Amino acid sequence: MTSSGSPAEALSLTFDFPWLNVSLFRDGYRRARSYFQNSEMAADGLPGEAELALLEPHRDSLP
Repeated sequence: MTSSGSPAEALSLTFDFPWLNVSLFRDGYRRARSYFQNSEMAADGLPGEAELALLEPHRDSLP
């Protein structure tokens, strides 16, 4: 487990996507870059000024 004690986080740290993709899936998959990949809500690049203004009040609690 991790120092936070989260088994889900520990398991995700052991998942080797690049190796699995090449070894088992013949490089057939691309890692998702957004929870909303291939939709108009997908994250694309750095946040703009309007998005930063919305995020600013939550700066301390966001990574």
